[in-house]
Amino acid sequence: MILGLLLLILISVNLGGIFSMVMQVGRGDWLAGLGSLLLLAVLDVAGFWIVRALREEG
Repeated sequence: MILGLLLLILISVNLGGIFSMVMQVGRGDWLAGLGSLLLLAVLDVAGFWIVRALREEG
């Protein structure tokens, strides 16, 4: 159950991050778009690390 909720959160964060990055780049804010991409990558790494740890436990 927790694993499914975590995957749902990861999908939501990814969709929101991609939308934010596209909107910022579309306005010409390249640096803000790169910052959003970096934050998205960090959250993905942390999320997948937690998912892997939960799968190994159960």
